[in-house]
Amino acid sequence: MVEWKKLSGSINYYIRNVWKEELLRSNEDLLEDYLKDMEGEEVGEYEYLDKQSYEWVKLTDEEINKIKSAFLERIEKKKVKYADEIEEIRIKKEQDDKELEERRKNFKVINLDEWNNGIKNKFPEH
Repeated sequence: MVEWKKLSGSINYYIRNVWKEELLRSNEDLLEDYLKDMEGEEVGEYEYLDKQSYEWVKLTDEEINKIKSAFLERIEKKKVKYADEIEEIRIKKEQDDKELEERRKNFKVINLDEWNNGIKNKFPEH
């Protein structure tokens, strides 16, 4: 078993680095990304790298459940704390997406053969 203090610190460190558009993702998606870093060699197995001994320690189901619960609770607290900023990011992203869609509507496909022929006609070779 790993000391809860170490696991808790690992969660806090990870969440501290979750910002901007990442906070628009669901809590479950963020948790899944966090747990991917802890996947062991076997399916359904998780490991923690002890930063002092540099050894991988297998985590129990109880530890994983505690990690999941704490992670979801903490990421939700962060989202509540920064709700105004997250809303601004969401609105900006929606505006950017609309702008990009408008630009895409105005794109024209150029037939390079026709374009090349047009250039040759304008600038015939000597």
